[in-house]
Amino acid sequence: MLACIGREFASHNMHGAVVYHNKFGKGIVVEVEENNNGRTVIIVEFSGVRRKLDLGICLENGVLHFGEVSSSFRKLYYN
Repeated sequence: MLACIGREFASHNMHGAVVYHNKFGKGIVVEVEENNNGRTVIIVEFSGVRRKLDLGICLENGVLHFGEVSSSFRKLYYN
């Protein structure tokens, strides 16, 4: 289910969210887009460096965790 989070839902509920990546540490979601395969990609700023991350892959592999996100996204992520 996590891999099918749509860009529109993610952009409304994740923009500005604080995330924690196992390798890159704490970051802030600055943009949400869809890649050529239709997957949701988030652009996260980690200590001044922006990285593009495939949201579904990060969540499926447990390398990305959330701090402050909207209640709608939190319900989807934790249920």
